[in-house]
Amino acid sequence: MAYLAIAAYAQNSIPNGNFENWTSYSYDYPQNYTYSSITDYSLFSNPNVVKTTDAYHGNYAVQISNTTDVSKDTFNGYIVNFNPSNSGGPLTWHGGISYSQKPTGITGWYKYNVDKTDSGSIIVVFSKAGANIGTYMFQIGGIYSNYTQFNFTFNPALTQTPDSVILAFASCKLVNWQPHGSPGSVLKLDDISFTGVSSQPDSLNGDFESWQTQNFNTLDNWYYNGDPEAMIMGVMRTTDAYIGNYAVELKTILRGNQVEPGEISTGYYPNNCNNNCHQLGGYAYSNIKDTLVFYYKYAPSGKDSGWIYLNFIKNGDNFWGTGTYLLASDKYQ
Repeated sequence: MAYLAIAAYAQNSIPNGNFENWTSYSYDYPQNYTYSSITDYSLFSNPNVVKTTDAYHGNYAVQISNTTDVSKDTFNGYIVNFNPSNSGGPLTWHGGISYSQKPTGITGWYKYNVDKTDSGSIIVVFSKAGANIGTYMFQIGGIYSNYTQFNFTFNPALTQTPDSVILAFASCKLVNWQPHGSPGSVLKLDDISFTGVSSQPDSLNGDFESWQTQNFNTLDNWYYNGDPEAMIMGVMRTTDAYIGNYAVELKTILRGNQVEPGEISTGYYPNNCNNNCHQLGGYAYSNIKDTLVFYYKYAPSGKDSGWIYLNFIKNGDNFWGTGTYLLASDKYQ
């Protein structure tokens, strides 16, 4: 992993260029389902995983939605009781919560609001001794304004008794295990349990009655990874600052099999630009000659390097840009 902390200043002031201004947020997530679309790409001002009192049983259920941002990108909602970033796809997942019974299926209650074009998804993965022994995927869709029960059988049946299980729920359909959702799809789930067994996993939280609160900060006036207000774990606030109270820390992370850089920008990329993307946004600037002054520290992984880039726009056209690599430095320079 690599991280980069920058404090930036210029005679022509960059909005929040000293990284002192952050907005604090908090969100609730179902206990034991630590990994979700909220901590991935969801807009925190419009979270797509929420606690709802529209429950089938008890006080709460979970609501998972497909939302959009200002560039009309779709953020598919999901929750999972396992870190999907540290392994390949569901066919190779293993781990999760402890469970030592051999269920025959899964049941629960749900609401959904889209007919034919989309559907919710359920993934169940069983493991034994660190190896995957069964992955199952089910679709639940249709227009159901009242809670409706689903019952799915594991086919083929488990041939071994597992020692752990992973559960994932999404508000969109999966095609070749990849999310493909329609904006506005909403899935509500409650009272999830396994069938054909005498007891449920201790950490299942299948009735979604137990929730936890997570607090975090987002950087004002900057876009994360080129997407409007998108949140990614590679962008963090740090008190290891050159001057003032804070700097921004950028870290390269592994998400599944894909390496993703921590990246911030005063511009963002439009949606559906057919790989011919130029950033939009930015801020007013009219100088012909100027100098960007900033301070940074950088701890590379291997032979990596950081990167800073300037992109200039006139009348909506990108007409010039320049950049430079940032090499290793354990002190601000």
